Amino acid sequence: MLLKNKQISKAQSGFNPCLLCFVRFPLKVGTDDFDAKDLAGSLIINVSDAWMVNPKNKFRMVWDLGVMIPLLVYLMVLLPFRLAFDNEAPRFTWVYWFEFFSDMVAMTDIFLNFRTGN
Repeated sequence: MLLKNKQISKAQSGFNPCLLCFVRFPLKVGTDDFDAKDLAGSLIINVSDAWMVNPKNKFRMVWDLGVMIPLLVYLMVLLPFRLAFDNEAPRFTWVYWFEFFSDMVAMTDIFLNFRTGN
C-alpha cells in the first residue's frame, strides 16, 4: 500500500496526533508498502513551539530581573523572620495581599519555567 503525500492515519500508526503535533516520517523509495517496524523506527514528532518562551526574549529577561529577583530578596529577608518568630501577616491587610500575590507570582514562574526553551 503506497501512502500519498506522506500522510498517515490514526488507524495505521496507532498514534493519535493532537492539534499541536505534526507527524511525518520518511518513506523508503521504491517500496509499495511498509510494515509497523519500519514506521516505528522512523516516526518523528514535531511539536509546535507556539507556547514556548525563548529564554533570551525581552519578556523573560524583564520577568526574571524585574519581578522575580525583588520578590526573592523580599522572601529571603521576611521568610526566616516569619518562621523564627511565628509572626504571620494580619489577615486582609496590604502585607497579607502582597504575600498572597508573591505566592501567585511564584506559581506562575514555575509554569513559565516549564514552558521556557533552551
